[in-house]
Amino acid sequence: MAKQYWPKVDPIGQRFKFGGASDTTNRWVTVIGVAADVKLRRLNDKPTLQGYMPFRQGGWNSMALVVRTHGDPIQSTGAVLRTIKEIDPLLPAYRIMTMGANVERSYWQQRLYGKMFGAFAVIALVLAAVGMYGVISYAVTQRTQEIGVRVALGAQRGDVLRLIVGHGLLLGGIGAAIGIVGAAGATKALESMLVGVGKWDPATFVGITVLLLGVAVLASLIPATRAAKVDPVEALRTE
Repeated sequence: MAKQYWPKVDPIGQRFKFGGASDTTNRWVTVIGVAADVKLRRLNDKPTLQGYMPFRQGGWNSMALVVRTHGDPIQSTGAVLRTIKEIDPLLPAYRIMTMGANVERSYWQQRLYGKMFGAFAVIALVLAAVGMYGVISYAVTQRTQEIGVRVALGAQRGDVLRLIVGHGLLLGGIGAAIGIVGAAGATKALESMLVGVGKWDPATFVGITVLLLGVAVLASLIPATRAAKVDPVEALRTE
């Protein structure tokens, strides 16, 4: 608020009108201090124009009391309630929760979406692994004679393993590259659902890429191990 209304002057001592035309609290107030930006309702909200007013000058019929405690805040609930009752026995206290619970409550939708997308991602990963295994296994079957010739000409088991796993890594790398491009294009739509992580979070992109390449290696190992054990004579007889 200070940056928007008084960008080139000291905001202390400046005045602004508080409240709308139909607001009973509509009056001129003087700035006596500047506080840091706050996120009022949700963690992913952008800071908006906010001002602090003394409670008795605001005309509100409710308030939020924030108490800093030592240790478990739940253990201090009774003492806080007793203090409130000592001040005003008729004052109702409700919606009592810890700050951690309040923060979690503010982004429950993002957590729900995260769990849903996480479940979909696991399913997609399993399908990708099964599909990759099927493709690589079929490719190995089609290259049985080639592998037999390589073994007959002196190729070792490690050579065959590197050949098949390398092919799987190539497929996985191509798929990961396409996925990164697609993910980069989708980050703008998902930006409002992200909490505590940026839309270009390098750990996420690198971690998922490494994970997919690991899946490619695992999906290649079984057909690669089977191919490395092929009998060159039997392989050359295969049509």
